[in-house]
Amino acid sequence: MIRARRYGQPPRRHALVHGGPGAPGMLGSLARELASEGAGVLEPLQSARSIDGQVEELADTLRDEHRGPWTLIGSSWGGMLAVFTAQRHPGLIDRIVLVGCAPFDADGGVRTDAARRMRMGPAQLEEFDRLEMVVGGADPAAAAAAFARTADLLVAVDHHHPTVDHLEVIAHQRAVFTAVWGEVEQRRRAGTLLDAGHALRCPVVVIHGRYDPHPLDGVLTPLRAIAAELTVHGLEDCGHLPWIERDARARFLDVLWVAADLTPNRR
Repeated sequence: MIRARRYGQPPRRHALVHGGPGAPGMLGSLARELASEGAGVLEPLQSARSIDGQVEELADTLRDEHRGPWTLIGSSWGGMLAVFTAQRHPGLIDRIVLVGCAPFDADGGVRTDAARRMRMGPAQLEEFDRLEMVVGGADPAAAAAAFARTADLLVAVDHHHPTVDHLEVIAHQRAVFTAVWGEVEQRRRAGTLLDAGHALRCPVVVIHGRYDPHPLDGVLTPLRAIAAELTVHGLEDCGHLPWIERDARARFLDVLWVAADLTPNRR
């Protein structure tokens, strides 16, 4: 798989960092939207199977394009990865925008799962539990298919009024997700996910839907300890991926355009 996709005209100073981990391509529709309005953006496609591996992979992809500085727009896990990369490579990043960022706190995953399960009906719960067992099973093909189906199932659960019923993903990388997210969970429980000794020198903007099951306080409280400048935008009638929300999409794009300091050539 290629390391990055390019949209719009150079110079490209903004990179869209996808979630998952293991869901490359999920930001394609947002990248096309930004490019259609005059922005030049890069969409790195991650494949490393550790947190540190993904950080260095992202940094290398950015440097291969140009030396920066870059604005990172990270979605879900991509928000976490943007923070880790800005901590590790401060000279490379001059702004990060976190869209529906996953929580950094120890019980963030538990609270996210609980919120999701409360929204599911009996049939959804039964399918979700069955898929989880298959994803963790020994059959690689069945596990990969179950992983992709789980991602599509969560589109309905995680959003207020989504415009699509599936994610635009090049390849659902179940092995990448299992390896990286297992490390995230371990480090969250140990309280070592964020390096408290490395403050974020760049501005941090958080854009979070109020219907997103990922708890916002699990993002803000840890970040306030390391971020010199933190701005928060809450979006009504909006879930995890604002650009697929029918009622919040336009407002999200307006906020993102300013928050990320995108090109002034917007039509």
